[in-house]
Amino acid sequence: DTNIPSASSAHNRFWDFISLTPESTHMIIWLFSDRGTPKSYQMQEGFGVNTYVWVNDEGKAVYVKYHWKAKLGVHNLDRHEATRLAGVDPDYLTRDLHNAIARGEEVEYELNVQLMDIADELKQDFDPLDPTKTWPEDKFTLMPVGKMVLNRNPDNFFAEVEQAAFCPASIVPGIEFSADKLLQGRIFSYADTQRHRLGPNYLQLPTNRPIVSVDNNQRDGAMQIGQFSGPVNYEPNSLGGGMPGEALEEGTPRVYRIEGEVTRQKMLK
Repeated sequence: DTNIPSASSAHNRFWDFISLTPESTHMIIWLFSDRGTPKSYQMQEGFGVNTYVWVNDEGKAVYVKYHWKAKLGVHNLDRHEATRLAGVDPDYLTRDLHNAIARGEEVEYELNVQLMDIADELKQDFDPLDPTKTWPEDKFTLMPVGKMVLNRNPDNFFAEVEQAAFCPASIVPGIEFSADKLLQGRIFSYADTQRHRLGPNYLQLPTNRPIVSVDNNQRDGAMQIGQFSGPVNYEPNSLGGGMPGEALEEGTPRVYRIEGEVTRQKMLK
């Protein structure tokens, strides 16, 4: 490497990889357009990368994609203004959001979903489980289902933000995982790196723990916060009266069939 590693040759390597990875085209177009430089976090949309599954009480399942829509709409900076702010005020976006909340303004986003019957997966001209693909909104309408309002700034940035551990594997009854290959990797890797970053008991931290009590067989370990009583920490057991016991699942569980061939082959570009 005869060039400066952090400058021209690094740029060449980046574009070399991108040019040979056509599935990255959509992401690159967004990133290098004005969409990649929002005027405010209050004016930026968010999108769920992966496809999940919603299951109702009767066991009927549909695929779902999540979208956050900013109440103030989408507004962006052009390249020249973004470059100027990156040099003279790199904390501009963070301060703008913090100050808006401090002034009592409601920073609001609407949660929308797109739904697809699982039976229609193979009827599409694209793979609905491919995270590099978007679902056309004329076929799968965006439906509002809720909203998120930011109305308080953190009192302790380290405790409330830097220790936060978001994880795609954290789901509730009624939400399940699809066969999205990227999602299948993420549901393992996020918790694995969070155990390394925050310790094995990171889910006990105030910013990560559930708002309801948790009764399970996990005991001790580094950074232990809770106190657990009882003579046993395994299941099944008779010494502890069989407790803690697994909660009964409500409704009708989803039944699905998986078939296909597992092969090892080079991915064609």
